[in-house]
Amino acid sequence: MKVAPRPNVAVTPAQTHSTSPAASPQAAAPVQAGWAAKTSATRSAEASQSASPHDVVTRFYEAFEKKDVGAMEQLYAPNVKFRDAIFEFGDRAGATKMWRNLFKTDPHAKLKFTVDSADGQTVKGHWVADYHVNGRPVHNEVSTTMKVVDGKITEHTDDFSWKKWAPQAFPAGKLFTLPGLDSLAKALVRTVLG
Repeated sequence: MKVAPRPNVAVTPAQTHSTSPAASPQAAAPVQAGWAAKTSATRSAEASQSASPHDVVTRFYEAFEKKDVGAMEQLYAPNVKFRDAIFEFGDRAGATKMWRNLFKTDPHAKLKFTVDSADGQTVKGHWVADYHVNGRPVHNEVSTTMKVVDGKITEHTDDFSWKKWAPQAFPAGKLFTLPGLDSLAKALVRTVLG
């Protein structure tokens, strides 16, 4: 599609912007009731509502890779249901607090994601994280499933292997994969990161 170039238009003194009400009859016109200037948050919310579930999840993980918890939080519904092998939250505040604390443990963590499929409101993907827990290197591969309604993530489930994660994160990690001890170790992680 070709777009014709805009013609040069001369501006007369009467067409220039002035803050003086006398300079422009429109300046004295009343503002319509109910009108409000759009803030970036309003535009962001409107963009989220019109975005596809695939786009919402992509934006979430782009913010995730940058460790931008504020942007991630904007994409979660207030009552988002989050669950993984360690945590379970029923609201945005709990989930974003966990992400914020996780990113604090290693500000140099490397995070990568891919969206594998989108079917209606459900988006599935995969993310990989390389980070340190108390100086110990951890490589975590996670399958994720999210449900997006009206531009907000309402459900977020991350699946990863506790039996692979614990030996990397804890000095005696294999012990913490045994029944009973795994619950104790998960409670410890929730105390530190939750």
